[in-house]
Amino acid sequence: NERHFSNLNNGYVYPFKYDQRHDFSLVTSYAFNKKWSLSATWVLHTGHAVTLPKGKYLLYNYNYLYEYGSRDTYVDVHIYDEKNGYRMPNYHRLDIGWTYTKQKTKGTAKWTWGIYNAYNKQNAYYLFFKTKDGVTKLYQQSIFPIFINFGYSYIF
Repeated sequence: NERHFSNLNNGYVYPFKYDQRHDFSLVTSYAFNKKWSLSATWVLHTGHAVTLPKGKYLLYNYNYLYEYGSRDTYVDVHIYDEKNGYRMPNYHRLDIGWTYTKQKTKGTAKWTWGIYNAYNKQNAYYLFFKTKDGVTKLYQQSIFPIFINFGYSYIF
């Protein structure tokens, strides 16, 4: 999935942000009996394309607003190479679910328990730079660690 605009990326073709070269899911379920069942889903896909700077320099920022207490400062200016030229880390997780079904006189009751991201993989949601003591490093922000859920439904 590629994009091409003559006024972006020096006219070169670049991958779409949500381009995923690999997308794999494995789903299985097993019914132990009429009451208990187990299901599992494992998901793996290539990380999204992302644009990252290849360097930076300091620019003197002369501030004209002295009456508001501002001062002259230096600001970072990032140097970019190619659009979406890098990839986020690959994404994968395992979800597990159990279901207990009970027949009632006027319907069916179902209790479900589940674990989202069972092995607590810290998948990258976005990347960011952080500078400490003059050294800049790339970090990832993760969301949705292991998450336990419960549900009840009644079908009549």
